[in-house]
Amino acid sequence: MRRLALILIVGGLLAASSGAALAATPPLTGSFSFEDQFIVQPGDTASCSFPVAVDLQVRGKYQLFLDAQGQPAELLLHENWTGTGTANGKYVMEHAAQNDTVNFVIGANSNVGQIHDQIPFGGVVIHDTGLLRFDANGNLTFEAGPHQGFSGDPAAIQELCAALS
Repeated sequence: MRRLALILIVGGLLAASSGAALAATPPLTGSFSFEDQFIVQPGDTASCSFPVAVDLQVRGKYQLFLDAQGQPAELLLHENWTGTGTANGKYVMEHAAQNDTVNFVIGANSNVGQIHDQIPFGGVVIHDTGLLRFDANGNLTFEAGPHQGFSGDPAAIQELCAALS
């Protein structure tokens, strides 16, 4: 969801740019920061039997590469975030650093990095790390590394939910 919002922001910047700027060889670059708040509902991937409120502070940088006609060809996006997941008066801390590459020509994208949720003054309960690749339809085509949250690892999710119970 965050990636979609950032792609829309970059698309808006692109649409607002003049034709001369679009023809330029250097990529369009910038940085961003925002707060992201959402609820992980029961039944969602990596969810508990109760809602978990997530509050993240996100920051990052992007490079948007254009083709010879000034159309978006590729987006490189670097994000870092920190925050909390809260339920039942308890919380876990979430930290992440990720790099996304979106190829607008073929519609595929990839994500490499790590996300981990940790009990305060305790251990990691959910850890996603490595590489994910998706085709133009959003289907996972390649996965390297453990992705306990993304894949819905039952043991890791049980540990997360126990920490929030």
